[in-house]
Amino acid sequence: MTRVAGIVIAAVMLAAPATVEGQERPDFSGRWVDESVEPAPTGGRAGAAGAGQARGRGAGPGRGRGRGTLGSGWGPDLTITQEANRLTLQYVRFGRGDMQPPIIYHFALDGSESKNRLLLGWGVEEPVSRARWDGSRLVITTQHASPDPATGAPAAYQTTQVLSLESATTLIVETTRPGALGGETSVTKTTYTKR
Repeated sequence: MTRVAGIVIAAVMLAAPATVEGQERPDFSGRWVDESVEPAPTGGRAGAAGAGQARGRGAGPGRGRGRGTLGSGWGPDLTITQEANRLTLQYVRFGRGDMQPPIIYHFALDGSESKNRLLLGWGVEEPVSRARWDGSRLVITTQHASPDPATGAPAAYQTTQVLSLESATTLIVETTRPGALGGETSVTKTTYTKR
C-alpha cells in the first residue's frame, strides 16, 4: 500500500507543474472602453485633459465630475490585439487638431525586452518594457526616461500595469507608478468594458 501511495503522490507532483505551466492564457484582444471617463470634446485633446475628467467608479477618493486620476495610463478607449508571442496595444492620446498618430505599444509575451518609440507631441520617448505571465494575469513593467522638470536632466522611473479579465467583457488594469518629485507611490485600478 505504501508503494502504491508513493507512486500516486509522485504522479500528482509531476503532473501539477505541467497543469499550471500548460494553463490557457486569457486573450485580451478587443476594443476596451473605460465608461467612467468623460469623453473629450470634439476636436479637443483626448490626452491628459480628456482622461482626467472622471465620473463614477474609476475616479478614486473624492469621486465625481471634474476630479480625475491618471487611470491606467493608456486612456479611456484602447484596442488590444493579442497573438501567441506578442500583445499590441493602441490608443488615441491627442485630438484630431493635434495631427498626431495613435500611440502604439508592442509587448513580447516571452519576458524579453520590448522597446517602443513613441511620438508624444513634445518629443520622442523610448520606453523599455517586459511582459510576463503571473498565472492568468499579464504583468507589464516599463522603464521610462523623461527630463527632470527642475534640471532638464534625464530622470528614470518605472510603471507596472497588471492586466486581468474579471469576465469575458470586463478588463481590469491595475497601474502602479512612483510619486512625482519623491512623493508616495500610487496604485490605480481601471475597469474597461469590451465593445
